Amino acid sequence: MATMLTEKNRVQIAKQQYNKNMDVGKPIKIDGGRKIGTLSEKVNNKATGEQTYIVTNGKNKVTANSSLSEREKVKEVTVLYRGSTAPNELSWGAPEVNNDFAADWLQNDVPAAAMVLVGKGEVPHS
Repeated sequence: MATMLTEKNRVQIAKQQYNKNMDVGKPIKIDGGRKIGTLSEKVNNKATGEQTYIVTNGKNKVTANSSLSEREKVKEVTVLYRGSTAPNELSWGAPEVNNDFAADWLQNDVPAAAMVLVGKGEVPHS
């Protein structure tokens, strides 16, 4: 049976994706200590800016490479998609922090906004 979550809990979970201290294999907690799962995988695709976090409900991390018996123990999976870094949150001189900014804002969002402003129907896809 799935854990009952309030809207406040869902917001707390969503905010986890912006926690810079999230480590694979570590528990993800809300409400001051309530464990909702374990961070099983982090995806940091520098080419596209995608930052995804896979949280499983088991005690230990479970990945696609885990044994079938370990993967079958997982009954709930939470996928967190982190939004790109906002311009006001950039860390100058720290490209590892900002890698998603250029991929998302400069290659996608700015051209999309330009298309809207000039009234064209096509949106760039990165």
